[in-house]
Amino acid sequence: MIRRDFLSITTAAALAAGNLANGAMAQTSQTTLAGRRVVYQVADYRIQMEFLSEDEIRWTYLAAPEGEAGKTATESVDRVDLRPELVLISWTEADNTHVVDVFDFDNQRLHAAFITPDGQRFMSTAEFVRED
Repeated sequence: MIRRDFLSITTAAALAAGNLANGAMAQTSQTTLAGRRVVYQVADYRIQMEFLSEDEIRWTYLAAPEGEAGKTATESVDRVDLRPELVLISWTEADNTHVVDVFDFDNQRLHAAFITPDGQRFMSTAEFVRED
């Protein structure tokens, strides 16, 4: 079951991503993610995101505070193609953090939102560099 607060942050992330074609989200995959790799900076975290397949990612902290540099995890993701090259992905991490990322590959921009296990909400926008 999707929590109501997670659904609202997912919707907010989708709306923050820009103009959806005719207000509807596409139901079929229009963008190939497998093999792509991006690097971006959010606050004190420099993150590499690798798209291992169409529904699996690996994130790695390249730089992070409090000794977290090098931390990595592989996640199964849900995805919605909002339009070609604009993709929303979401997942729940092992510690129950809920994450929604919207990747705008045309403009090399990421819109990110997450809810921590204790209910704190965060949103950010970052430019990314493709490394694939």
